[in-house]
Amino acid sequence: RPARYEGRLAALQALLGRGVAPPLQSIPDVVAGGAVGWLGGSFVASSWIEAMLLQFGAGLPMAYGRVAPPQLYEMLELHVYYRAIADRGLSIERRGESNLLAHVLRDLASGAGGASPQGGGASLYVGHDTNLDGLSALLGLGWPAAPPYPANTTVPGGMLRLTATAAGGATAVCASFLYTRFEDASGGMAEVDALFPTGKPCISLVQLTLLAAAVVDKRCVRLPAPSAS
Repeated sequence: RPARYEGRLAALQALLGRGVAPPLQSIPDVVAGGAVGWLGGSFVASSWIEAMLLQFGAGLPMAYGRVAPPQLYEMLELHVYYRAIADRGLSIERRGESNLLAHVLRDLASGAGGASPQGGGASLYVGHDTNLDGLSALLGLGWPAAPPYPANTTVPGGMLRLTATAAGGATAVCASFLYTRFEDASGGMAEVDALFPTGKPCISLVQLTLLAAAVVDKRCVRLPAPSAS
C-alpha cells in the first residue's frame, strides 16, 4: 500500500464531505464477482480520483471546486494502487492485451516502429488507460518519475512510445511515456523514460520478443494473414 494510505483516504473523505455512505477509510476492501472484481473503500476512492483527474484534464473544477492540483497529485497514489491490484494482474492482462502486444511486436519487427532501410514509419494505437496498464504489466514496464504525477500514473492523453532503432546489424527498442501537465491549453507534452525489468529504457528487439513470448496468450491473438507478394 502507498505510504499514509489510511490517512489519505481520510483526507479525501474530508475534502468530499460527509454523506450517507460510511467514511472511505472504514469501508472494507473485498474481492467480488462481476466486472469490477475488487470493491470497497479503495474502489470508491479510486473512482472519485479518476473523475477528478478527468475533470482536471478538461479544465473543470475538481470535486466541486474543493480539490487543488497539489492535492490531486498526492491522492493519485491511491488510484495507481487500486489499478495495480484490480487491473494489472498478469492473468487478466494476458487475456486482455495479448492481441495488442502481438500487433505492436509485429510493427516493431517490420520497421513500422522506426527501424527500416527507408527510414522507418510509425504505428499509432488509440486506446485507454487500461491498455497502457496492460502493456506495461505484460512487459514489466514502469515510469517511476513523471512529475508532478506519482509513478505509473496513466494521465488523460498520455501515451507509451516504443521506438525501434537499427544499428550495427541489431535492433534496439526504447520505451518512453509522454504526458501533459495540463498547465495551459497548449497541449505540450513531457517525456520520461519507461523502464523495462532490466531497469533501463532500452533493450534489444530479440530480448523484447522473448519477453513477450513468455506472456502472450496466442489463443487471444488475431493477426491478419500476410499479404501475397
